Amino acid sequence: MSADMESAERYLLCRPQGGLNDALVQIEKCWRYAERFGRILLIDPRYSGTLTNLCLFFSPISPSQRVHFHISLDQLQDLNTLTCQPSCVSGRLSEYSSIRILSGDGTTVCCESETRTPLQFDFEVDHPEQLLLHDSWGSGTESFDFLRRVKLESHLALEVGEAIRKLGPDYAAVHVRHSDYRTNWRLFLKTIRTALYGRTVLICSDNVDVLSAGPLILKDSKVVAQAKSLYTDGQPQHRRSGATEHARNETMRAALIDLLKLGAASDLFIATINQGFISGYSRLAAMICQDKTILNSLLGEPLVPSYRVHGEVHTFQIVGNRANQVFDKWMSRFKRLSRRAFSFFFR
Repeated sequence: MSADMESAERYLLCRPQGGLNDALVQIEKCWRYAERFGRILLIDPRYSGTLTNLCLFFSPISPSQRVHFHISLDQLQDLNTLTCQPSCVSGRLSEYSSIRILSGDGTTVCCESETRTPLQFDFEVDHPEQLLLHDSWGSGTESFDFLRRVKLESHLALEVGEAIRKLGPDYAAVHVRHSDYRTNWRLFLKTIRTALYGRTVLICSDNVDVLSAGPLILKDSKVVAQAKSLYTDGQPQHRRSGATEHARNETMRAALIDLLKLGAASDLFIATINQGFISGYSRLAAMICQDKTILNSLLGEPLVPSYRVHGEVHTFQIVGNRANQVFDKWMSRFKRLSRRAFSFFFR
């Protein structure tokens, strides 16, 4: 996109929010829409809690002038001259702020803070405006299709490939989500330890307690845990306010490396969180594990032949203990009331 952009062209500005899986889901949804309705896709992840500079990690397998993984401040100023949906951010793409508002169906929506207008559009309609803005989050399985479109940057591909090869061709992996979402992880690890007897086991988690206690619970396995460079306040890294761009890039890098190591495992063990569903990150790791051909395109080289193309995913419905269930119930109620109070105050 040049400074004197063609007035006949139409654009879609994607600002993905949320954790890694959410962000990739939103980018893929926008990519599909742009292809369907002939728009140029501009991805601006600088406001994301995880992604800040997509070009540091990915590049399209098939480069196109109609998909851009980076957008400059000058280009944003060009976009400010176009008709826009939602109209409340027209001419102020670098200035608006967003808030989360609880909708009538119980979900939270990313809205412009002054007008409370949702920062998204109907994906089934070919809208007339020159510019569409999608500033949102949300989980799904579209993230897997995004990974099919891209390859890792060369330095990262080498690091991931070496990390996978060090683990060997027949290791097992375990992922535990225990930060904003909680898991009865002690019961989960005790449930699976017999199945992991004597095996090399990779444990990945967003909680330092899991990484510390995991090798003790799985004492009959050769446990390899991720680096324990995690915060200890229970907040997920993608919601950490005030983090520097360098810190967020390092978080993204670590999350990607762990994701692909989980996906390369022969057997992947995941569990439901206390609310009864699988986290988006766990689900994405499971999809990669079940179809490792995607690792070949991401890394730019095939894994050694001894790796199984289709790994086994073992999903456990772990019921939260009573204390966790009570805690999660009241925390959910507190967050819901807090969002309503916040929305009312800034009405």
